[in-house]
Amino acid sequence: MSRNLEARTLTDDWNTQVITAPVPQLLPLLYVANDVLQNSRRSGTHFLESFSPILGEALTTMCLRCGDISLTEKIRRVVKIWGERR
Repeated sequence: MSRNLEARTLTDDWNTQVITAPVPQLLPLLYVANDVLQNSRRSGTHFLESFSPILGEALTTMCLRCGDISLTEKIRRVVKIWGERR
């Protein structure tokens, strides 16, 4: 399996979990994405390219599903850090 296909498969699975997982699992799912994105940069851009098209909608879904302002703020904090680190 090529790295691009593998990355796409894993990010699609992650996105499915964002939609279906119980609300308490949303923040850990975001942390998983953060870890994958931060650590995969060393081995190429496969995961970054796979996450790019789905990440915005997934973050919106997380915020809408959580219904908890403190969780929404944690999500925003991660996104802010991503913006600072580019």
